[in-house]
Amino acid sequence: MSLTKLKYINNLTDEKLAQKIGISRSQLYRIKTGKSFPSAKFLVKLKQTFPNIDLDEIIEELEKTRKQNTEKN
Repeated sequence: MSLTKLKYINNLTDEKLAQKIGISRSQLYRIKTGKSFPSAKFLVKLKQTFPNIDLDEIIEELEKTRKQNTEKN
């Protein structure tokens, strides 16, 4: 599951998701677009906030996005 899908399922904006996780909206954007990789603190808070998510799946999606963006540049 991607962070975008997580937002959609939970009817959240970027800003609301960022607030729930305790990061800025710009930091969330950098993570979603692969420009930054999430910290362990981010992943722990994400799992605490959404206990039913699969972190391995989230990390896999983020790595895929990061790789795609790296190949474009």
